[in-house]
Amino acid sequence: MDYSSEVYEEFRNSIRDQRSQGCEWKDIHDSYGTPDELAIELKLLRRRGKFDGEFSMQDWHELVDYMESIDKKSAITKLTSHSGNAAKVPTRSGSQWVNYRKRLLKNGFSETSVDEIQRSVHAILQQLDSKTYIENDEDHNGRAVKGLVVGNVQSGKTANMAGLISMAADLGFNYFIIFSGIIDNLRKQTEDRMYDDLKIPGTNLSWNRIANPSSAERAPEHKWAKIDLSEGSKQRYFTVCLKNTVRMKQLKQWLYKSKSARAGLKVLIIDDEADQGSINTKVISNDENDENDRTQINQHMLDIVNGFQDKKLRAVNYISYTATPFANILNEVGDESLYPRDFIVQLTPSDDYIGPKQIFGLEQPETNSAVDIVLSIPDNDVLDIKDIQKGEIDEIPNSLKDALDWYFVASCALRFLNFKKPTSMLIHTSQKKVDHENIRKSVEKYAPMSINGTSFSKHSF
Repeated sequence: MDYSSEVYEEFRNSIRDQRSQGCEWKDIHDSYGTPDELAIELKLLRRRGKFDGEFSMQDWHELVDYMESIDKKSAITKLTSHSGNAAKVPTRSGSQWVNYRKRLLKNGFSETSVDEIQRSVHAILQQLDSKTYIENDEDHNGRAVKGLVVGNVQSGKTANMAGLISMAADLGFNYFIIFSGIIDNLRKQTEDRMYDDLKIPGTNLSWNRIANPSSAERAPEHKWAKIDLSEGSKQRYFTVCLKNTVRMKQLKQWLYKSKSARAGLKVLIIDDEADQGSINTKVISNDENDENDRTQINQHMLDIVNGFQDKKLRAVNYISYTATPFANILNEVGDESLYPRDFIVQLTPSDDYIGPKQIFGLEQPETNSAVDIVLSIPDNDVLDIKDIQKGEIDEIPNSLKDALDWYFVASCALRFLNFKKPTSMLIHTSQKKVDHENIRKSVEKYAPMSINGTSFSKHSF
């Protein structure tokens, strides 16, 4: 029996709900004490049009075993010194998370992948604090929650971030800041994608994007009087900000300008690719009494997270996302730094993820067979590539011609199947720019490209 089928969604949801409430697997097995109790549940589900079929006590136990096996396989690795909260996974039909989950499934994510996103997002959510500052309260002195999420390259971190924002919005967080890259057109792409991910019909929340906020800007969406931060408000706001000194300075000045807004802001900050730009790359003293000189972006980030000009926001949670966390962990550890002192979460790749481990395999700590997709390049072709890089020849070797031809044919097949997204091929033969320039010229000689790189005169697709 295929327990991943949509037919059993209501039963899987029941198991998820019980797990989110802290129930042990044994207790879930026994949640239907008798066949009669299960029969009553089946009758209710059929009446509501949620299930139409046969389902026995044995089926229930097998389904619980199936869900337990998935849960153990994708257990979250979490290091924490933070007490966290007891937040549950939202289950209301109008909740942001429930509707985002449905969208992921509709967009082709497997049930297993979405369950993994839910588990990891819930683990992160339980570390957040919606009230880090209360005036004259030593227990809420404005110390921001700081955490780190480590995920594999291209393993769905964006879906995890949108999922975290969705659950946090259900929990009452009202303003979300995503720091994303250093190029504005990519920032705009991230903003558009995030808005599309969050603005889902059927949710009970209303989403508003605030682009490039500034105290000097007269746009209505930048005026605090127009932003509803009241308790119980269904309005949610988000900003995607460049890691740029001008933009970050404008953001922090705007963010801390209004006293009434500061008292209502419950902020979740997501630092995407947190090892880029945010880290203090200047010389750091080992003496705690020394005040370190800081890069401008690092200082702006600290002001936004820790407080600016002795002002605090009601709640600040800073979560850094990266696939390469070494600098974030080893850079500095002071209370005023961005060090993830509260928690670190390791995301588990989904079953359909393909990365270096799957492609090349592992021998230690345990044997992991490689996928048979790596082709070795003949020694003579390697020598030809080196000669091209030196500028001594300009004709690419046959192995590279074959690779390009396969790419063109595969792209044509995708276009024939109405695949609209861009396709790309990476040719990386050296760490030197001049070598890449010579390789580029040789590739263009074999397959001339138009100026915008979207069509080929010899190999059109």
